[in-house]
Amino acid sequence: MPSLVQSVDWTALTPVVIPAALAVVVLVADLFLPRERRPLLGWLTAAGFLAAGLTLIPLRDGHRSTFCETGGGRSGGAQCSYAADHFTLVVQVLVLGGALLTALLSLTTEPAGTVKPAGTAAKVAVPRPGSGVVPFAEKTFPGLHTGKSALRPPNPV
Repeated sequence: MPSLVQSVDWTALTPVVIPAALAVVVLVADLFLPRERRPLLGWLTAAGFLAAGLTLIPLRDGHRSTFCETGGGRSGGAQCSYAADHFTLVVQVLVLGGALLTALLSLTTEPAGTVKPAGTAAKVAVPRPGSGVVPFAEKTFPGLHTGKSALRPPNPV
C-alpha cells in the first residue's frame, strides 16, 4: 500500500508563503494600528516583498518539487503538485519585483496625519477664467469652439 504522506520542500514554497502571510499580517495590523502609525505598514510590506525576493536565490540551481506522493503512482515515479523550475523562478521574480516596486511607489514622504484637500491634483489641469489657458480641444482644432470647457463644472442655477 502506498504511503499517503507527502514530502514538503519549504525552500520551494517560501517565495509564495511569505507574501501570503505578509498580506494577512498587514491587513490585520491595519485594523488595529492608530492612524499615525499606518505609514509603517508600507515599509513592512516593502521589506516583506524584499525578503520574499531574497528567498528566490536558493531556487536558481534548478528544479525543486514539493507536495510529492512517495508511493508508486500510475507512472511509477513520484508525482508532485508544485514544481519550482526556471520558468517558475522567472515568473516569481517578475511578480515580486512588480509588487516591491508598487509598494515602494506607494510610500509617502508627508508627515503622518497630513491630508491633501480633495481635487488638489485636478486644479492644476483645469483652466481658470481669464487665465489665458485654452482648453486642449479648442487649441488643437481651431474651428471647434464649444463656448464652455468640458473640464469646468456647469454654473449653478
